[in-house]
Amino acid sequence: SSALAIYGSVGVLIVLITLGIEVFFSRVFSIDGPDAETARAVLLLAGLNVAATLVVSIPAGVLAGLQRYDKSAAAGIATLVFRTAAIVGFVYGGFGIVALATAHLCSQIFYGAVAWRVARHECQTLRLDRRLVSIDMAKQLWSYSAFVLVNNVGRVLLFGSSEVVVGSLLGTV
Repeated sequence: SSALAIYGSVGVLIVLITLGIEVFFSRVFSIDGPDAETARAVLLLAGLNVAATLVVSIPAGVLAGLQRYDKSAAAGIATLVFRTAAIVGFVYGGFGIVALATAHLCSQIFYGAVAWRVARHECQTLRLDRRLVSIDMAKQLWSYSAFVLVNNVGRVLLFGSSEVVVGSLLGTV
């Protein structure tokens, strides 16, 4: 619960920063016409994806702590199949980059649902409750997880930025 409070708060902060960037989008980026609306939509979806990734990393941490890498890998494989099917469907359907960004966000939500279910199955005492949030535990978790948080954000930016690269090379279709 304390980890969710920390990562959820950082996720909200990321969404707020994304919304702030979106407000000043036309001043920061020189994109005009329909491409600007597409880029704005992808920006918002990317911000939501980063926030979602932080939150869904919590059950992965629970599974790693329980040394259930097999279950964590199974959830990751199921998510990869889900994401790949969605991307292939969108590409063959002629949808554009907004659909691809949506597929990535939906796959994070899918992973979160699967991973939370698996983590709760593996750790029957796992509960999320606002009353279980502890400031002392949050401080202890933050002292450890600040590095992990930066690492996770970097990983998301590294592996989740392909949409931006593809969009900059191919344009927004």
